[in-house]
Amino acid sequence: GESTAVGAPVALIAASEADIPALQAYAATLGGAPAAAAPAAAAPAAAKAAPKAAAAPNAAASAGGRVVASPLAKKMAEEMGVDLTTVAGSGPGGRITAGDVTKAASGGAPVKKAAAAPTKPVWQPAEGVVAATPTARVLAKKAKLDLASIEGTGEFGRVTADDVKMATGEMKPKRKVAAPGAPA
Repeated sequence: GESTAVGAPVALIAASEADIPALQAYAATLGGAPAAAAPAAAAPAAAKAAPKAAAAPNAAASAGGRVVASPLAKKMAEEMGVDLTTVAGSGPGGRITAGDVTKAASGGAPVKKAAAAPTKPVWQPAEGVVAATPTARVLAKKAKLDLASIEGTGEFGRVTADDVKMATGEMKPKRKVAAPGAPA
C-alpha cells in the first residue's frame, strides 16, 4: 500500500463525469498528485462539499487573536519584516505557511481584512428583574436592601455578593490596579 500525510485527502468523489475536470483542478491545488477519476455513481453531496470547502476563506487568527502559523513561517516573517496578522493563510484550517509569508513579502499574497475590535457581550434581564447572584440575594435580604438600588459590577452588570457588602459598608470598594507595563 501507499502512504500519505495525515489529514491529506485520499479521494475526491464526482457527482457526474462533467465534474471530474473541476475536481482534478481542485486536487492539483492540494499539492498532491492528481486524484483518480471517481465513478459516476458517487454521492452528489460529497462532490458539492469538496469545492465549497476549498472556496471557504480560512482565518489564520482565532477569536482570541492568536495567529496560527508554522514555526518556519513565523521565523521567516520576523526575518522579512512581515506582519503575520495581515497575511491570509492557505494551509489547513487557515494556517499561515512559509509560502504565504514569501508571497506577502513580495506583495503577491491576499491581505486579510482587519478584524473588528471584539465587543463586550450585552445582556439585559427582563424588565423588573434584577440580575444578581444567589449569594447576593441572600445578603441583600438579610441587610434589608433593595437589589435594584445596587449597581452590579459582575458579568453583564450582575449584582454580586461583593456589591452588596460594599452597599452595607461591610467592605470597601476595590481600586482598579493598573496592569504591569500599562500607562498610568
